[in-house]
Order: sequence, then C-alpha cells, then structure tokens
Amino acid sequence: MVALKNKKIDMSNSEWLKEYYSRISQEYRFSLNRKDTLTYWALTAMFVMIAAYVELLRVKEFSFWRMSLLAGAICLSLRFFVHSCIAYAYLKKWRFLLEQIEKHWMTGKPSLSEIQNNINKYHHTPRTTVTRWYLVRSQLKAGFLLVFLIPSLLIMFEIINFPQTPYKFIPFVAILIYLIYECLQFVSYEHTEKA
Repeated sequence: MVALKNKKIDMSNSEWLKEYYSRISQEYRFSLNRKDTLTYWALTAMFVMIAAYVELLRVKEFSFWRMSLLAGAICLSLRFFVHSCIAYAYLKKWRFLLEQIEKHWMTGKPSLSEIQNNINKYHHTPRTTVTRWYLVRSQLKAGFLLVFLIPSLLIMFEIINFPQTPYKFIPFVAILIYLIYECLQFVSYEHTEKA
C-alpha cells in the first residue's frame, strides 16, 4: 500500500498503476520540455549577446560596457544551466520510475513491492537516480559548453586587445560572486542529490 493524498492505495490494483504511470509520464514530458527550453534559451541569449557585443565593438563603446555585457551573459547562462541540470535530475527520476513499471508489465520483474520501494525512494523524497557530476557533464554536452565558451573567448579577446584599467575587472568580480552563489545553491539543493 502507498499513501497518496492521505489515501491508502492498493499497489496490486493494476488500474492504480496505469494511472500512476500516466501521471509520471506527464511529469517526464514536462521535465524534458523544461530542460530543452532552458537550453534553447541559453543558446538564444548567447547569440543575442554576440550580436550586442559586435555592435558595441563596432561603435567603439567603452570597454567596461562590453565586459559588463559578457559578465551578464555568463551569469544568465549559468542560471539557465543550473535550472537545466535540476530539470534533468527530475527527468532521470521520472524515467527510472517509468522503466520500472514498464519492466514489471513486460516481465513481472521488478515486483510490485520493489516498485513501491522505488516510488517511496524517488517520488516521495527529494532525490534523483544520478550524481550531480553526471547532471553537469550531460548538460555541458547538451550545448552549455558552447554557451560558456563563447563569452569566455570574448573576455580573453577583450583582455588581450584593449587597455587594462582596474574598474574593467569589476564585472569579473560580479561573475565570481554569482558563480559561487549558484554553485552553493546547486550543491545544497536536495533534489539533485543521488539517493
């Protein structure tokens, strides 16, 4: 028996299992859509940033503003990246539960009690089936490596080709502070912790 919404549900009831499967399928599709949408937004923001940077360079705008644009782009991309990793953690959790139910329907294994344990372990607790490192690596491969690489190359171009002044590095301090903040949020977020 599994307690959902203060009701005791008999896990052996195949109708309940079908309804649960349908509900988790919707959660899976939502997580997949969110992960992909955040990746698309990050890629779009990168192209907008490139266009804005080229225009600022063309009109010979003050270097501080170009560096600020790049810093803002990196911070926004980092935000999209962290939320994309979180969406991917949910995606992996829902996919695991769906596969367990599908295997049960096809072969009878895992048993209903094993499915119940997995539901309690993953659905009713804020945990996922993969490590944080797996989430980060997968999302970098999904397009975020490019999203972080382009602004980083432009920052190096800016440092090498234009005169250095102390205030020019203020955006770097902002990036560093925001990077630390996002990393702490991601590491402390219990939904990205492997069960």
